Amino acid sequence: MLAVMRIVATTVIRHVPPGTCSGRMLILELADDQVSVVSDTRLPENRFREVDPNRRGGTRGLRCVTVDGDQLLVTDSTGISILSARSGEVVGRVEHPLMGGVHCVITVPGGLAVTATHSDTVLAIDRTGTELWRWRPTDSPSLQRLLTMPHPVDPTVLGDFRDPSVLADHVHDVTHLNSLVRDGDDLLVSLGSALTHDRRGALPTSDPGRVRFREDAWHPVPGQWRSAHVIVRLTLAGGTAPGGESVDLTSTLKPQVLWVGPARHFPNHDLLPVATGVWFNESNTSEVCLVETGLVTRRILVPGQFLRGMTRGHEGHVIVGTQQPLTLHDVDLDQARVVRSWRIPGDAAESFTWLAAYPPEAD
Repeated sequence: MLAVMRIVATTVIRHVPPGTCSGRMLILELADDQVSVVSDTRLPENRFREVDPNRRGGTRGLRCVTVDGDQLLVTDSTGISILSARSGEVVGRVEHPLMGGVHCVITVPGGLAVTATHSDTVLAIDRTGTELWRWRPTDSPSLQRLLTMPHPVDPTVLGDFRDPSVLADHVHDVTHLNSLVRDGDDLLVSLGSALTHDRRGALPTSDPGRVRFREDAWHPVPGQWRSAHVIVRLTLAGGTAPGGESVDLTSTLKPQVLWVGPARHFPNHDLLPVATGVWFNESNTSEVCLVETGLVTRRILVPGQFLRGMTRGHEGHVIVGTQQPLTLHDVDLDQARVVRSWRIPGDAAESFTWLAAYPPEAD
């Protein structure tokens, strides 16, 4: 019998027009054969919805939720809303000009760190939005030697990456940074769909998936490219943020590449470090995958489409999400199988974007 557990989830509802709810934050209580919706929160729509040329996702919906003591950190495309876990009230908001296409937020020494997809930046800020440090994979010498990625627009040229109508005229979102997790003093970073030089010349200009699903909001890069999923480890000295003024760590950090594999049509998502490696969601094939020493050593097929969202369940298990219909699955990693699934009431075009365990002390 499954002991009752609570998780908090964020969603996006794709294709909906401006003025329509495009995402939710749900607190769900999971038991053996049933699921209860404890709360269903709708946050204000993103202020750039009216000028967003993306007809599918873009500025729609919510991206990530992180439990931080008695607060919830919830990201949308351009910032972080800070909510009281007890009341659900928004008690703060954090933004920064580089925070366009925000996917993930975590706590780090001195503040918060986010993956900003539009600016291809891992950005650390304090809770006032003041920058602490940044790291850009496209400017990393060692990653460029390995992958040969195109260079997106320089932040000093564009300045602000939050307005998608401005971004459409510039090369951006080259790596599709999405997941970011702490592993001890290190950070694990997912480049969900990085454009890499196609030395074989086997594909036309850019990956068909990236062009198809981003053609109205994404500036294609001339040349022959493949889309790769890349996972890297970053080690900050002593696990602490640098003191003083903001520091660009791109040239000083030496990322350790844990995995390079195909991204196919969609980006891959989510990272869960374990003793032997790291699990991730292969969103294209709906498989939970384990990477060990640079190789995928285990694949667990999950029923449903577009696998996204992963959090620890009971010992040796993870909870993951699929869409059409909106469904959560309890995956036994040791037995390599789905042991139960729960249908969640939702829109036909709604998908999970993030899952997090919701501890009792958060109430």
